[in-house]
Amino acid sequence: MSCETKTYPTEVKRSQGDLNTGYFNSQNKFTGISSISNVTDTTATLNWTESDAAAEYHIYKLESDTPVLIDKVVTPATSITFTQLESGKSYIYMVRMKDLTGLMDENIQELTATTLSVPVAPTFLYRSNPLTKNDTIKTPSITISGVNIGDTVELHVDSACSSKVASGIATEDSVTLTTTALSVGSYNFYSKRINMFNVSSSCSDLSVATTAAYNLLTCPDGYVLVPGDALKLVSDFCVMQFEAKAWLDLDQDNIVDAAEVDVDGCNESDCSTQNWGTTTYIPGSVEDGKPWRMLDIEMAKLECQSLGENYDLISNIEWMAIAHNAENVSSNWSTDEVGDGCLFRGNNGQADACGYDFAGIDFGDTIIRDTKGSLELSNANVIWDFAGNISEWVDWSNMVQVSTLPYSCSETWTQFSSSFCNEYLVAKDYLPADPASVGSTYNSTYGLGKIEGGVGGVLTRGGSYEYGDKAGAFSASFIHSLKSMRYDVGFRCVYRIPQD
Repeated sequence: MSCETKTYPTEVKRSQGDLNTGYFNSQNKFTGISSISNVTDTTATLNWTESDAAAEYHIYKLESDTPVLIDKVVTPATSITFTQLESGKSYIYMVRMKDLTGLMDENIQELTATTLSVPVAPTFLYRSNPLTKNDTIKTPSITISGVNIGDTVELHVDSACSSKVASGIATEDSVTLTTTALSVGSYNFYSKRINMFNVSSSCSDLSVATTAAYNLLTCPDGYVLVPGDALKLVSDFCVMQFEAKAWLDLDQDNIVDAAEVDVDGCNESDCSTQNWGTTTYIPGSVEDGKPWRMLDIEMAKLECQSLGENYDLISNIEWMAIAHNAENVSSNWSTDEVGDGCLFRGNNGQADACGYDFAGIDFGDTIIRDTKGSLELSNANVIWDFAGNISEWVDWSNMVQVSTLPYSCSETWTQFSSSFCNEYLVAKDYLPADPASVGSTYNSTYGLGKIEGGVGGVLTRGGSYEYGDKAGAFSASFIHSLKSMRYDVGFRCVYRIPQD
């Protein structure tokens, strides 16, 4: 931008507008245009100092040394911005005051603005949705600043601005663009703008977009991918690798760090405070810290849902998809052969080939933990404490509200059989699959756990460190009610992958 002052004879200035004698004879003095700022390829802002005597200000552009009235603004305005200027062109402006009596002042101050021949690249990019750098949203939104109204703004994922993922027309000095669906991976975003005369800026520098970097995850941090199960009509989904911990995302990166989880998972050592921590923490999945306990199932479901769209408390059909998958993986069996020995059930208070006795809740570094606390899935992902350690709330279905068993099952702890609950339940909802065709003896001696009825109808699964042979991947109890809370019952969230 360049500015210069040029003097013309007063008679020339009076030739514009009303030529009646005395029209330009205001006794009030006005210094006229003082500066031109914010000059871009298509815009310029004219500035002046307010006059107490002014009623309005008249804006002129000089054409062949003749002032042409192009706009008027009323007091107390001290600036005006022009858009849609041609790129790489010089404009000469004047500002005159019309006083309260209707007379114009005689100032002859004028300044020149030369627009840029090429637009400046956008000056700032930041991620507006999601706010976290690491997330599962396939179509993030990036807000781009340093553009002009009417610009076509493009968003790219390469520094040459050759891989466009979004574009839009700016209606103000910033614009928010939502990308097309991205593939899983890490992204840096770049932008360029094309003005109304089809003149393009260069591609933005990465330094102006440090808060726009994004890592698109298949599953949220701390979750693992579970293969779908066609028999159960379950698509691929993500589940917490560890039982939910009380997490406070201090650095807002959506990564669960050890220092961000509560160590005890309860308010006090005996875990007596009901629904503790729900106003402060959210559920996170990490090996550190004891599981979050003493929440009723309704609160556990709300906590999972609070993580965002597609998050929920694990449903029974999803639990069974995991259990049946793990049941078919040989490394989960004590003899390394499916159906032989026993299926690992982890910390169940009984030290044998199936489990171990930690004498309390186990947690921490998985490198030094007893490996019987983990189960491997067919895709090589590993899930911890699915059978044992603490019991977990499980939603009978996957509706918005908590669902309970629709039948009354009075049986106490018993072995799995098709006759459970008067045969009201279908096999896929609770029975082990018996992939090795062991037969009628395929029960808790194989590490599967046991099943318990009850009038409460709320489901817990997996069993705890106090369950002994009742714990296991298929362990199930319906004895609790909606408002039940226990020191040895926690929960686990799922993320249901949106289907394209």
